[in-house]
Amino acid sequence: IKRGEVRTAGPPTNNRASPSRQPLPPAPSPKPSLPSTRPSPLAPPSRDESEGATEPNGAVAGALRSRPQRPPRPTLDPQTTVGSQPASQPARPPAERVQTAMARMAPPEREKPRRRARLPLLASAAWAAALLVALPLGSWLLEHESTYGLEHDDSPVAADMPIDADAYARTSLFVPGPGGQRLHAWLYVPKAPLASPPPVVLMAHGLGAIKDAGLHPYGEHFAAAGFSVLIFDYRTFGFSEGQPRQWVSWSRHVDDWAAALEFVRSGGLGADGDSSRVGAWGVSYSGGHVLSLAARVPDGHLSAIVANTPYLGGPKGGVIKHVTERGVLKTVRLIGMALLDIVRHALGLPAVYVKTVGSHDELALLGMDDLELTLVRMGPKQRRMGGYQPYVTARMILENLAYNPSALLHLVSAPTLLRGGARDDTCPLDSIRDAAAVLRAQLGDNRTALIELPYGHVEMTARGCEPENIRPVVEWFQTHLVPAKEA
Repeated sequence: IKRGEVRTAGPPTNNRASPSRQPLPPAPSPKPSLPSTRPSPLAPPSRDESEGATEPNGAVAGALRSRPQRPPRPTLDPQTTVGSQPASQPARPPAERVQTAMARMAPPEREKPRRRARLPLLASAAWAAALLVALPLGSWLLEHESTYGLEHDDSPVAADMPIDADAYARTSLFVPGPGGQRLHAWLYVPKAPLASPPPVVLMAHGLGAIKDAGLHPYGEHFAAAGFSVLIFDYRTFGFSEGQPRQWVSWSRHVDDWAAALEFVRSGGLGADGDSSRVGAWGVSYSGGHVLSLAARVPDGHLSAIVANTPYLGGPKGGVIKHVTERGVLKTVRLIGMALLDIVRHALGLPAVYVKTVGSHDELALLGMDDLELTLVRMGPKQRRMGGYQPYVTARMILENLAYNPSALLHLVSAPTLLRGGARDDTCPLDSIRDAAAVLRAQLGDNRTALIELPYGHVEMTARGCEPENIRPVVEWFQTHLVPAKEA
């Protein structure tokens, strides 16, 4: 091979792939190496290359020199976007370009909301100032219509003494209640010889009342008929435990009913009561409680219930009715007392109490006419169990808004007897008739009954235990609690 002669006439290979061209195919298998004829880069160009000879090696060199060179890759500047032409401006140092790019990427600075940060603090201070003004002002405005901080007096009273009658014996006991607080109760046990433990009737009073306010005559009648009777007071009432005193809360009351039922069903009465045959009797507010209890417990836990003039809620016997009767002004004042009671409770101050019953001119939960008010207030002026007074916590006015036993009637499975008064304005007879229709369609005629009496609300309790009025109730319990062979 002559000097300067190449083996191929094609362009020289370039192993570096260009972005604008496809890479060359792989080279063929190598041939025996020959001495290199390519001059050293440091050597001076040959005569043939410098003069562009027409020989093959000169043609290749000339082609390499005449080949258009690839323009240099443009450098991206922070002020230009991808695909745009660089601006005609002097090049800046790299450090300055980096700083400019970082400055553009950083989020814009915002002013610190100094005034907004103070708003929650100012609002809290405003609320505190409002409370400091509202508490004494509200207490002063409602001073003659409310009382504060009832105390619990657990000293013995005559009404709680044991009774040993011809037909029954009555003793006092405590029933385990929710939250570890005990419920004070009376237990009536019949003396007639029975082949098995007697069935049990659970009883509790209505709105803001305790068991010595008219329930003892009912216990006597049921015990004389062969039933064990357990009459209890709700937590915070009478000798039952709990604070604040005389806190009316429908949800807490229903929990107390459930605790008393569980005590009986778990054998708490021993041989004095049959845990498998239990009935429930309620009046007014507790009439709604027994319906709520029957809807809450599993089927078979209650064998029968009796609801006397029950509170049912709804449009005919609930909040709308009482607001219409009281008027807007009295309703607003009652709500103000409820709010004041809630605020004082949150601050650890004694509770605010409102009268349970009063005339239509007084601020009370239940406004009554002169006849019924006389029935409520008559009787000997003696010290009551637990230091009871005819007041309840004002917060119940707002708590009661969510209570609607009529909405639970479809869950009741126990045989139910309802009693209503034709002159009852507190728990109207129309709402009780509607409830009876719902239960009759659900349970049937044999497991639903309605008795209408010509009395008002308080008369239904005072005269409901008269012989001609109590007899249908006793027969109802005998039908559903006593087996046929014992009856």
